[in-house]
Amino acid sequence: MGETIIPKEWAQMIPLWKNFTENPVAVQFNHRALATSTAATVLALYLYAQRFPLSPRSKVLMNLVLGMTGVQASLGISTLLLYVPVELGVAHQSGSLVLLSLLILMLHSLRVPKSSIRQVTNVAKQALK
Repeated sequence: MGETIIPKEWAQMIPLWKNFTENPVAVQFNHRALATSTAATVLALYLYAQRFPLSPRSKVLMNLVLGMTGVQASLGISTLLLYVPVELGVAHQSGSLVLLSLLILMLHSLRVPKSSIRQVTNVAKQALK
């Protein structure tokens, strides 16, 4: 947005809180900052997860999350460069739902049942005796 990292128009409105919802420049900047931090976090999660022996389902979901993050970023950039055609805007909105759904599925696939935790705890207690 211009030649500065934070646009000059970011805090034009008074009171300041209105900029978060009513100032188009601020809303656009906040959206880009959130998108960048989300993509960086997903990439970091993907790289960190490579250290662990994940189930095949978790590995597939991790790959899908990383891929969908790239698709979502591409859709967002394309939407802006083409001056927000409705079709791309709708695809970008739909992509966010797909990405959120994949993240929820991935989180669910990483869940360890309580019975397994109890078994591991019992084995550890017996080993320490």
